[in-house]
Amino acid sequence: MTLLNGLKCSVFMLLMCFALCVNGVNARRATVDLAGEWKFSTSLAGDSAITVKLPGTTDTNGVGVINDNHGETAQLTRRTTFSGKAYYSRAVDIPTDWKGRHITLMLERTRPSEVWVDGAMIGSCRYLSTPHRYDLSEALSPGRHIITVMVDNGNAIPEQIKSSSHACTESTQTNWNGIIGRIELQAVNPLHVSSLSAWPDVDSRSFKVVADLSDDKSLNGKSMTIGVGDRRVTLPLRDGVRRYEAVVALGDTASLWSEWTPVRHIVTA
Repeated sequence: MTLLNGLKCSVFMLLMCFALCVNGVNARRATVDLAGEWKFSTSLAGDSAITVKLPGTTDTNGVGVINDNHGETAQLTRRTTFSGKAYYSRAVDIPTDWKGRHITLMLERTRPSEVWVDGAMIGSCRYLSTPHRYDLSEALSPGRHIITVMVDNGNAIPEQIKSSSHACTESTQTNWNGIIGRIELQAVNPLHVSSLSAWPDVDSRSFKVVADLSDDKSLNGKSMTIGVGDRRVTLPLRDGVRRYEAVVALGDTASLWSEWTPVRHIVTA
């Protein structure tokens, strides 16, 4: 079997970039990085709050109960442990040019969480292995606001997961509490690409790209360009239609991925 034929059992590898261009108006994402100092408390009221650094965990910030078990010999142990609800809070200044934009709070990796803005609850998320995203568009006007994130590594996680999964056990990543990875506010135009997926066809060297818009109103006369690499397909938009599909052919010479030549193709909309 040749390398090329063998690769027909695989797929293109993708590096997906998200941007929406409607009638030439670039709607690229603007961000406010929330990494840095946050207030930590075990209550929503912020009683006895201390300063911690995020991204980070209660372990990296030295918060919790001192681990006095010195008899463990099968694995590394933690200096401190924490189980339950932790409240992380900080002030954030929203730029004036974010007025009217769609604003999302993105927590790249955490435990089950709840979010408040200026004391008003926004929502909750229970994901353990994918980012938490909260729509704060209605809550964040230009100016200063207080964002509070509650992270629960206690009863919010099912006991079976805490006791036997790689996500929580002491022999793997531990049942930590905190927020790690990127912590940021993201702002885009109210009309934006809400999801983008690509389905490769190795034989035809093409991608079927599916783009969903955030809204289906006031679209007549506008268009969206979907591209893979330097190949482009332009689609007319229509009121009442939120999902659009296009097949983008890359040509017979398009590169396939292998472990020796890990080619990635950039998908945009």
